[in-house]
Amino acid sequence: MNAASRSVSPRVRRPIGWHDRLAVASRATAGILGGYALAAFFTTTVALLSQSPREEAAYLGAVPSFLVFALAIVWAFAARTAIRAWAGIGLPALVLAALTGWLSRALTP
Repeated sequence: MNAASRSVSPRVRRPIGWHDRLAVASRATAGILGGYALAAFFTTTVALLSQSPREEAAYLGAVPSFLVFALAIVWAFAARTAIRAWAGIGLPALVLAALTGWLSRALTP
C-alpha cells in the first residue's frame, strides 16, 4: 500500500468551549482597556517629562500614544497566554502610573 492509495481521515476538531471564549474575551479586554490605560499613562508621563510649553507637551505625548495603544492590542493577541497578555500590558501601565504620580507631585509647585 503506497502513500497515494491510503485514505486520509479528516482531522476532527474539538468544539469551541467556554474556556476558549473566555480567553479571547480576556485578551480583547486586556488589549482595549489595558492598552487604553497604558496609552493614557504614557501620554501623561511624556508630557510631564518634556520641558516644552503645555500644548506642545500634550502633543508630544498624545501622538505616539496611538502607536502604544495599537502595539498593546497586538501584544494582547500575540502573547502565549492571556495571563502574559495582561502582565505585558498591566505591568508597564502600573510603572507609568507610578511615574506619573511621582512626577506630578514633584513638578507641582
